[in-house]
Amino acid sequence: MLDSTDCSALEQVAAFAEGRLRGAERERLIAHLAGCADCREVLAETIETAEELDATARHRFFWLARRAAAAATFIVVGAVVVSQRNATRSPPSPDEWLAEMPAAASLAPHVWGGVRMRGAGDPGEIFPQSTELGALLVDLRVASAAGDVASGSDVLRRLAVILEDAGLMDEGDIATLRAIADESDAERRKATLAAKLPAIEERLRERFEPSFLDLGTFAGEALIAARAGDRSFLESRAAQRYLHWVLSRPNVALPLEGTDAEPVPLPAPVAAALRTLQDKGTTPAQQAEAAETILRAMTA
Repeated sequence: MLDSTDCSALEQVAAFAEGRLRGAERERLIAHLAGCADCREVLAETIETAEELDATARHRFFWLARRAAAAATFIVVGAVVVSQRNATRSPPSPDEWLAEMPAAASLAPHVWGGVRMRGAGDPGEIFPQSTELGALLVDLRVASAAGDVASGSDVLRRLAVILEDAGLMDEGDIATLRAIADESDAERRKATLAAKLPAIEERLRERFEPSFLDLGTFAGEALIAARAGDRSFLESRAAQRYLHWVLSRPNVALPLEGTDAEPVPLPAPVAAALRTLQDKGTTPAQQAEAAETILRAMTA
């Protein structure tokens, strides 16, 4: 049986996903799911696998699950599952990722820096801009956590340039980024970023392409981790699930509702690089090269 500490009987999770769990066993599993993130992920993966194999299986799951659980209980568990499954659509959180990595000071020399800081040309349109913004936000967190004022200022100014060139953000946000870049005290800078950055990031997701922002974030995280020789990021369940989801999509971005824009397919070199990152047998050097390939291709 599953209790609050035992996750060994995972066949019960599969049974619940198929609507075969009944009575006290079902009630115990529901209680266990409420407090166990690992089993919620297993349940989400079970549903996701059925979804990929056969659309009929998805409908069958929900039909059986509705019969297997009382309506109120199913709504609660269903909300947990939907939340867990939606989490696969985003890369690992930069804050959570950074907390699990080696000391930020050891990571700071490995940040990407962006195309202009690397000597490339002007920023392009919204898709490459979005990708670069996603990667730079990772760089900014690493530099801030490391207390690297110079690198942090470079990243903040690069962010401001992209936002100014795109013309999609309020001038106040651009001025805020530049003001923080001019702040020489690392602790005041960190405090101001903590207070201001979440709202700015929220507005970024409203005005730029979220799928490209996420891909840039993921590639930026993977690049820094690989350059630092740390394999744990790409071997994590969150990273592997995000990779699986991205590679299962025919397009990296869909057109915005009400526009005539075409879907954006995942470029072949980017798909190949993502598969390299998905392969746990690759070396950190190969992973770093693949992550940089993604950033170069998606910001060109």
